[in-house]
Amino acid sequence: MEQDIIIISTNDWNGFWFQRQEFATRFAAEGHRVFYINRIPQRIPKPGRIFRWFLAKKQVAKIYNPVPEGVTVITPFMLPPFRWLRPLNRLLWKRVLGRFKQGNSPIAPILITYQPTYNIIDLASLVGASKICYINTHVYDADPSCPRDLLRAEREMVAKADVLMADSSHNVGRLKAYKPDIPVNRAMPGVAVSRFATALRGDEAEKRNHFLFFGDIGRHLDIDLYNQLSVDYQVTFVGIVDKSIIRDISEKIDVRPPVAPADLPSVLREADILTIFYKPSSYVSGIIPAKFFECLATGKPVFISGLPETNQYSESVYNVDEGFDKVMEYLQNLSQLETDERRNIRFRVAREADWENRFRVFSKRIFSK
Repeated sequence: MEQDIIIISTNDWNGFWFQRQEFATRFAAEGHRVFYINRIPQRIPKPGRIFRWFLAKKQVAKIYNPVPEGVTVITPFMLPPFRWLRPLNRLLWKRVLGRFKQGNSPIAPILITYQPTYNIIDLASLVGASKICYINTHVYDADPSCPRDLLRAEREMVAKADVLMADSSHNVGRLKAYKPDIPVNRAMPGVAVSRFATALRGDEAEKRNHFLFFGDIGRHLDIDLYNQLSVDYQVTFVGIVDKSIIRDISEKIDVRPPVAPADLPSVLREADILTIFYKPSSYVSGIIPAKFFECLATGKPVFISGLPETNQYSESVYNVDEGFDKVMEYLQNLSQLETDERRNIRFRVAREADWENRFRVFSKRIFSK
């Protein structure tokens, strides 16, 4: 039966392609009406964050993701989700409620949210949501910019939600800490395997010269390690640059703007080694980047640091938590290390993470009684 589905995202439709857009597209393809809510505030941004937000908007302006039939993208104006602003935010929601009432669907909408704020709790009440699904993809309690009201609202969201999911095992534990006896399933990142597999050339281990990172370029990255590599190797960044670190990036690093999802594999094809070098922190330790499975799907060597959530995939990637010397050790022996078996493990993990598989499991949990 056709169902109205409201997805409250933490990223805009136009920009990097994440689980939110993918699942919205697939729900619509099954005949459901999907309302995709672009990112709304979770906190009061500092002046510097506002500037970086506008910079990010400018950088992703080149990424336009077509909106498929059945998906309605809504960008509401909302105030930060503090308790004392709830009456005003309810009024702001009422200005867009008409967008959710198009047609004559006899079933109250399912609300899928990646935000756990009071604003979302109030929206669920206003639309009479038949089911609430909360997917935790952010380590809020390790984020110093996270307001207390958000953590209070998250506790209430966990209590109200009919379905609870999290991207990482750490975030599963976060939700269970609120209520140990509740079931929390995984909603992990996925990948369009057939698309990203086209990035493999076959001579990467022999050349082993071009290192590439794609995605958000900010303080979570180990910029020092990338700078060290850029002295003797080609290093490329593709993505959105946080203005606060621009001066920290070596002039030897080729910094490129983000590209549309369909064009990304052709850019990755240039690289010999894909990298995700993060600085260890209480926040980073709880995440599994959306790009991780995309990297695996290329079949290329993947070097990782600062991401304990990826330890279970150690047979397919190269962990360089020890730093530059470890990178050099792997690099010198890469031709021997890059066996068919290791590449096949990457492809096997990537196929398991293919969006079709991820969505089938997700949809079953959403619609289960």
